Amino acid sequence: MLKSPAPEAREASHLFYLSSLRRPLIDRAEGIYMWTQDGRRFIDGSSGPMVANIGHSNRNVLDAMKRQMDRATFAYRLHFENEPAEELARQL
Repeated sequence: MLKSPAPEAREASHLFYLSSLRRPLIDRAEGIYMWTQDGRRFIDGSSGPMVANIGHSNRNVLDAMKRQMDRATFAYRLHFENEPAEELARQL
């Protein structure tokens, strides 16, 4: 397993943050947990109801995403419609 350098040892992030505080670098996530490359585990209490209700790497969600991606990955809304969006609108 690769070792994640201490936050203060890493280069400054190129991501835009409102603070210069370095955050843990997450390598993977499953369920309500996230892990750094060096194996530290965190409960994800910051990603909101999606993680609390569905979880990271939920197999049902990943399978549904794969099925849709195999059919069509994107259709620009100004020029095209798509059945999954229509079905969701009907249900809502």
